[in-house]
Amino acid sequence: MFLDHQKKFMLLQKMRVKIGAKVLWLQLGIRDEKAKELMEKNDIKYIENKCTKMEYQKYFLKVRQAFPSFK
Repeated sequence: MFLDHQKKFMLLQKMRVKIGAKVLWLQLGIRDEKAKELMEKNDIKYIENKCTKMEYQKYFLKVRQAFPSFK
């Protein structure tokens, strides 16, 4: 499929709604207001600008990001 980045991104967001996804997670450094509005309108949890590895370490391993060897 040859679409510009924004069109591809919005198409993916619409597909998430159609398949009944419960969460849209955008990785560190990625934000999109249109996707956020679409997800909120369809009761889909929206997470932006977060790294799954860093969040896992923070909540489950209780590891600090700047100094992972210190707990």
